[in-house]
Amino acid sequence: MKNSIQRKLSSYSGLAASIIAIAGNAHGQIIYADPQDIILTPGENYYMDFDQNGEWDFFFEMATYAGNSGGITINNNNSNSFVAEPCCVCFYGYSISALPLNADICGGNLNGSIGANFLCYPMSYSCVDEWSGLNDRYVGFGHETNNNWQFGWIRLSVGPQCNILTIKDWAYNSVPGACISTGQTEVSTTIPDADILSLVIYSANRSLLVKNNYDHHHLQIDIWNTSGGLEHTIQTAAISEAIDLSHFAAGIYLVSVNDGSRGVNQRIFVE
Repeated sequence: MKNSIQRKLSSYSGLAASIIAIAGNAHGQIIYADPQDIILTPGENYYMDFDQNGEWDFFFEMATYAGNSGGITINNNNSNSFVAEPCCVCFYGYSISALPLNADICGGNLNGSIGANFLCYPMSYSCVDEWSGLNDRYVGFGHETNNNWQFGWIRLSVGPQCNILTIKDWAYNSVPGACISTGQTEVSTTIPDADILSLVIYSANRSLLVKNNYDHHHLQIDIWNTSGGLEHTIQTAAISEAIDLSHFAAGIYLVSVNDGSRGVNQRIFVE
């Protein structure tokens, strides 16, 4: 890897296959990206265009001092904010919080300013550095478009003394004002309409789950690929049905469930 390179999301081959839109309900629609890990060392930086609109949203910068890491900052573009606390020792920006898995991001705890916000600083200022040496922590963010806020997360790992940054994946809820939890990549769907089966359909751990068939309807479950090919079909009257997807190639699939007179469709993503 060469120093001082600027890498944009759009330059990654195969990225189109890693960005998915999961069909959701009134509570949200999650847009998730899982590219190859983006690894930065001192002197390198990365522009992130997380919503693929052709403009960068976040600028990750690995600063240097005497050839060593001088800290990690994330710069905002437009009206983005972070889950962060005021920085007690730095002269600008905020100290971005290292969130655990399943932390809610809803807007009430967003701070941060246009310009640099500290992620990690290689000194013993606990109010600046929550990140050194930690793996799989999350940046929570808000993104404003036309006075509407969308909330999301970015998963990172940081080396000791802020000497390496790994950007792993990210997601945001495309429905304005709808919350998201760190690590959340999909929305399960419950449709309580009299003309549509009231089922919960989602994928997890390379399995498809179809639940809440409390009336034991005789269901036909079909799984289709994006080319229109039928990958799997099964009939069941069980309250809950789990279908093994371990042999499926990674990608987006359409699940169609019906009882002969009513039906529901749901898109899923197999990792």
